[in-house]
Amino acid sequence: MIRRIGAAAAPACVLALLLISAAPRDQGPRGPLALLTNEFAYRHPAGAGAVRSPDWWVTSGSLFGAGDYLWSGRPDAGRPGPVSQPWTDSAVLRAVTTRDDYADVAVRFGLRVNALTETARTPAADLDGVHVMLRYHSEQSVYFVSVSRRDGQYAIKRKTPGGPSNGGTYVTLAATGTARLPAPRGGWRHVEATIAGSRTIAIGLRIDGYPVLHAIDHVAGPVPPGRVGLRGDNCDFLVRDFRVSARSILL
Repeated sequence: MIRRIGAAAAPACVLALLLISAAPRDQGPRGPLALLTNEFAYRHPAGAGAVRSPDWWVTSGSLFGAGDYLWSGRPDAGRPGPVSQPWTDSAVLRAVTTRDDYADVAVRFGLRVNALTETARTPAADLDGVHVMLRYHSEQSVYFVSVSRRDGQYAIKRKTPGGPSNGGTYVTLAATGTARLPAPRGGWRHVEATIAGSRTIAIGLRIDGYPVLHAIDHVAGPVPPGRVGLRGDNCDFLVRDFRVSARSILL
């Protein structure tokens, strides 16, 4: 269950989502994960049987969860119905918070990649994996931080409206070669993606406490607050302890 924390009820550093701990740190969830919401509910909010979440919008795919865990479901390319059975469409997963006033924040969570996959509609690609979305305003206006990719790269990108990629254009602000980090404990990585600024945007990424990547983006006009979220491409993955906190950038 996701517990929403208001500013008056929690320390100032906590702005939004705090998931309640329910299982040992190096294990997965103890029981089954239920559907939180999916693209059917996003497209048909008044549809019969639609499963809606107070905390998440899923514009593509299906998002499952229980306790302090979130799960992509097993990725496929079928169009899901109200309860995502038998299809999830999570080969292309886009999940963003319903809350849309995140400005200078750190997004932190544990990440375990269970498997990389592919479908006839979504063949394997280097960028397949898990990405954090920051300052999300639309599918065409958002920052992406790639935290686990098929090719081992980390990357920070900006997407702006107008262009060949689903109506937008990607600009790579920073990228690494294949990362050489210690093997994750129990298959889990700790991810921290940060963003701060309005006209000069600073974005950083830490994996297991290691500063991996940072970027500075100078923009013509101020970038307003937005949503945060998770993107998955051809990836079966599990997230725990998803938190969003107010803080300045860590480089």
